[in-house]
Amino acid sequence: MLTRGDRYRDYAHMLHHTFGKSFTFIKQIIFKVLLKNVNEPQHQSGGFKKCQISERRKMPKFVLLVNFTQNRVENIKDLPAGLQKAREIMESQGAQFDQIVYTMGKYDAVVVCEAPNAEAMSKALLSYASLGLGRTESLRGFTPEEMIEMINALP
Repeated sequence: MLTRGDRYRDYAHMLHHTFGKSFTFIKQIIFKVLLKNVNEPQHQSGGFKKCQISERRKMPKFVLLVNFTQNRVENIKDLPAGLQKAREIMESQGAQFDQIVYTMGKYDAVVVCEAPNAEAMSKALLSYASLGLGRTESLRGFTPEEMIEMINALP
């Protein structure tokens, strides 16, 4: 049986050849989040419950690459309130954040979230964009298990 580390390395190697070196940093964040909390106990302070992959992966994963608008930069001290508003928007569409990582470089944040489907995610992102606080690039994310299942289904 493959360990989490083996799955991470195999999948990272495959994506490295697919996307190239420019995607290395982002994919490392993505894989750490996708493999987080799978069959592992949780810290007492909260987070996801211990669960099986089949329980936790019911909704599709999405990775959002976020750039702040000039309005957000000028009002950066309002970021906590904006984050709460973004959570409310996501929840209104049945989506939820898994992790938010603020970054330096091309993107201001990388967000991993779950939504019932692409339509719900699109609605949430359009609502967020209407606030004028950020622009997003969205990617559909797949766990190593989901990717292996798709590969195994190939003719």
